[in-house]
Amino acid sequence: MAGLLSTVTVASVGLTCKAFLKLGFCDIQVHGLNTLVDALERAAHRNGRPVVTDTHGLARLPRFKWGVLSGRILMESSHNLPVVIPMWLTGYERLMPEGRPFPQKYFPRPGTRLSVTFGEPIPAEQLKAAISLNTTEKDARIRVTSLVHDHVENLGRTVSGKLLAPPE
Repeated sequence: MAGLLSTVTVASVGLTCKAFLKLGFCDIQVHGLNTLVDALERAAHRNGRPVVTDTHGLARLPRFKWGVLSGRILMESSHNLPVVIPMWLTGYERLMPEGRPFPQKYFPRPGTRLSVTFGEPIPAEQLKAAISLNTTEKDARIRVTSLVHDHVENLGRTVSGKLLAPPE
């Protein structure tokens, strides 16, 4: 029942947002949605295994802060490791660019083209390996965060290509 509720919630929120944006306000494309849907429908999820998406979408991808989403959530759920799906967003920096004066800064720009891309899940073996090395918890969280960052960055380079600045 919880799996069905989760699937219905994700689908209804996504479709509602897409319908709003498709009213001529923005053009949004979603790539790899089947990856997310498959993860939500898998037997592992129905047995209580959570699904986590980790996203970014800037022209220059800063290193993720260790311990926030990637490190902390994954370390605390190592007994029931979630399915981690990298996600890349494009166009959002043009939808609501920073630095615009009042009142424009509170209104999205119409006609913006947006894209959401879901990548393949990070293999559970890689996550377990990053967590299980015999080091301090802080070092393990840094390794896990770095692993997730690398997967998100690789997806970003696949989607944005040369538009994504070189790593810092």
